[in-house]
Amino acid sequence: AAAEEGVCDWNEERAKIFVGGLPAALVQSPSGDRVFVSQVFPDRISVLDTTVDPPVLVDTDDDPLTTDPGYPSGITAIELGDSRAGPWSMAMNPTGDWLYTTSYRQPFLYAIHLGVHADPDEVQPGDVFGINVDEPPGIRLRSDGLALSPEGSRLYFTNFTDTSVRVFSIDPSDGSNVVEIEQIPIPNAVADIRHIAVHPDPDGSFVYVTSGGAAV
Repeated sequence: AAAEEGVCDWNEERAKIFVGGLPAALVQSPSGDRVFVSQVFPDRISVLDTTVDPPVLVDTDDDPLTTDPGYPSGITAIELGDSRAGPWSMAMNPTGDWLYTTSYRQPFLYAIHLGVHADPDEVQPGDVFGINVDEPPGIRLRSDGLALSPEGSRLYFTNFTDTSVRVFSIDPSDGSNVVEIEQIPIPNAVADIRHIAVHPDPDGSFVYVTSGGAAV
């Protein structure tokens, strides 16, 4: 039976939106009008406009070509300018003007300045900042978890093989100024056990981390 008007039917597929190779993670802007989708193999971040139903890829020509068999011509994405970027986990600051993503392939964070607009054609190469993350011997840095503190001043990074949560400070006046300040050991953690997700509570007093070892 059809869902009642104004009531969401969770068994109903509302839309299937083609974005291309290996979409990995997504975040929604604080205003709710944009969704950002990281894509590992094209090394880009696609942007969806959620002000329409169903959502469509942001098209700077206002002519979404969502049925194109390839990535729609005329539709732009945020290019990270690095063929090894492999954007993976993502987090966005509370004001929606900075987007952070980790790399699937190398020990990097990327800080992307969105400004007041989220249209991908307005993100210029100079607005993408690569931040090298120290890679300890024997540790392959591929973040499975990335989260911001509620006020946006701390970035929490959990790694595929590490046994700690890495904490970065973000300069409130410059979102590209990201500095590692602390490594918080995970009690009873075992290397190579996937620490998949990290989430700070609303007042920032606790950080929750999941583990492939069946624990939080």
